[in-house]
Amino acid sequence: MKIMYKTVLLIMAFESFCKTQAARKKPFMVKLNRVSCPKFSDRIKYMECNWKKVATSKYNLGSIFMLNNDLDRDAEIQLKIHISRSGGKWLKFVDLKVNLCDALQKLLSIPLANTLLNEALQTSNVPCSCPIKGNVMYNMSNFMVSDKLFPPYTPTNLEFNCTTNYFEHQKVIYTFIVEGGIIPSA
Repeated sequence: MKIMYKTVLLIMAFESFCKTQAARKKPFMVKLNRVSCPKFSDRIKYMECNWKKVATSKYNLGSIFMLNNDLDRDAEIQLKIHISRSGGKWLKFVDLKVNLCDALQKLLSIPLANTLLNEALQTSNVPCSCPIKGNVMYNMSNFMVSDKLFPPYTPTNLEFNCTTNYFEHQKVIYTFIVEGGIIPSA
């Protein structure tokens, strides 16, 4: 619990600094290489994900899924971000796993998570609280990934893998993977 507390404080400090740097022109661009959502469980009745480049350093992400029945209240969500400098060793940057019902409410207190969660909730019909119903088509469309998600001091020639796993009874039932990189501005 102490490590989680320190991680939350570090993220909050990082986000506060990011806001003060937001007005600066960024010396980099975001480039997405792949978005995927491999099926792990028969709990998912239907799933699909997509992405589209809409402008330089701007991408729209989308996902559609339907569960066979209501998601258990003990379901968990895990956000993992790994980074690498131009083909070097991959390093774990973030690995956060929390109860999904708690995440929908408690993560709003962490500025960076709040930004991502608000964007996801604004671009989807996923409810802000449990239960997550079965036999309902949930749709997230036009989730914008751009250089605005990254602070201006983000290093270039950086590759990233952002994986979101959804667990039920300690088993992965759905995964959403975004792979890309940070490249120098032209």
